[in-house]
Amino acid sequence: MKFTSGLHVSFKNYVSAMEAYTSGSVNTFDGCSSTCPSTNDRQEALNICSAPIKYRFANDSNADFVKTGEASLKFQLINQRADFSFALFSSGCLACVHPKLVAVSNAIRFVTLKAPFYPRLA
Repeated sequence: MKFTSGLHVSFKNYVSAMEAYTSGSVNTFDGCSSTCPSTNDRQEALNICSAPIKYRFANDSNADFVKTGEASLKFQLINQRADFSFALFSSGCLACVHPKLVAVSNAIRFVTLKAPFYPRLA
């Protein structure tokens, strides 16, 4: 059985010299949705409703990210019996005040989503 899995995310053509703190995060899939209530009534944008499980800065894998707009991030995920999604933020970091959610991936799921983790004795 496999309890963990590696997630490799690559993106390119995302160039903006002002957004040096672009970051990617892994969230539960139902936590990233356009149906989440917006915190700003004047803005129609993607929203995130749950705290990220893991995150990395885009320039961790490519020091020239700001110039090239290309990055490749790796995450090690534990099967939490829920679908995951990858979210791309810009205009700041996750710890900053106003990060902007740019894109959200489709659902990412484990093959054995509901499999028991450990043997159980009765």
